[in-house]
Parts: sequence; C-alpha cells; structure tokens
Amino acid sequence: MALKKLTMNRTAWVWFKNGLGEPGCWKAGFKVTAEPFHGFYRVEHTDYRPDTLPTWRVAFVKPADMMASPFVPAEPMWRHFLK
Repeated sequence: MALKKLTMNRTAWVWFKNGLGEPGCWKAGFKVTAEPFHGFYRVEHTDYRPDTLPTWRVAFVKPADMMASPFVPAEPMWRHFLK
C-alpha cells in the first residue's frame, strides 16, 4: 500500500518553549498538514527542519499575545519522533 503524500497547505504559528531563562513565544510562517494524524501535525519552515508536533503547539489564527503560552497538557509530548 502506497503512502499518501502529505499536503502542506495551511500556514500556522508554532509555540516554542525556548531555553533556560528565556520566555516561550509563537513563531509564524510554518506550513502544516491539512489534518492532524493521531494528534500530531507535520510542520515545515525554511529556517527549521521538518518536524511532527502535537496539535496544542500549533495555532491557525494569530495569537493575541505572542508571548502567552497555550494550554499545555499534563505530561506533554513536545514533539513526535516518527521513523
């Protein structure tokens, strides 16, 4: 069975936790798969390597406060390592 090609047709903002002592923030310009797969979106950006992120880290509407954290679930997965 052939794998279906992912369509990267939506633009989104992605939440970055950042490092020690640095506040998190939303970053714009990511291309995202049309539908999540098992709660994860495939995201791509020219400045970052492609990755698979949980839906809570992706926003399709510009956040009102670019420094405000999204709701982070208990014991969150920050990314998914697909093989």
